[in-house]
Amino acid sequence: ITGLSQVMGTVFSGIAPSIASSLFALSLKRNMAGGYLVYIVLVGITCGGLRCSLLLPRRLSSDSDRVGKV
Repeated sequence: ITGLSQVMGTVFSGIAPSIASSLFALSLKRNMAGGYLVYIVLVGITCGGLRCSLLLPRRLSSDSDRVGKV
């Protein structure tokens, strides 16, 4: 699992700048959101990530909490 997450992080780190610059160029060329469409998309992705983080449990259960619960 750790190796897979490392690979995915590396792949997205390589792809993300080209996608962001292409979206910025497209928004300037077509005057979408005054050329600021890339920032609107990035804020949307950030808000989605924050929303997903709120779904995580507040505390991790320890091994002693799981004893006897199979």
